[in-house]
Amino acid sequence: MSKMLTRAEVCARLGIHRKTLENWLKAGTFPQPAILGPRTHRWDESIINAITNPVGAAQ
Repeated sequence: MSKMLTRAEVCARLGIHRKTLENWLKAGTFPQPAILGPRTHRWDESIINAITNPVGAAQ
């Protein structure tokens, strides 16, 4: 199983502000997190890696 990333870790990897991530989530343009508890949301690292390094991207 891949590592689960926090909101701060996702934002750092993507180089975006947390508000940008919130806007993307509301718009449905970014994968929803796994909800592990009432205030615990995590993204699978493999999903974030797929976004940052798409298959077939120029090397």
